[in-house]
Amino acid sequence: MPSIFPPSISGLGQLGKLTSSYPQAHPTLFNRMKVFYKNIPKGQAQPFTPKTIWQRYHARYIATSSPKPLLHFLGVMVPTGYYISYFKGGHYHPRFEFH
Repeated sequence: MPSIFPPSISGLGQLGKLTSSYPQAHPTLFNRMKVFYKNIPKGQAQPFTPKTIWQRYHARYIATSSPKPLLHFLGVMVPTGYYISYFKGGHYHPRFEFH
């Protein structure tokens, strides 16, 4: 299990000074780690501004754990289910009487 975790390093200047017989302490691996950690963005993350309708909906309702998406789902599905059941269910026809 220790082979997947990098060794404890107090600073980037000490990377070249570390020597070990373990393969995870190889200098080329440390150089790749150094490049990786230098390229990670530092500081506060850029504020995300939603652009599409779905992103605005997600930011407003889903990300805040609001119960409104459930009400929106029911508000769409109940009339849709009624339409499918009434007009497409076989008992309604505009020109023939149902018997």
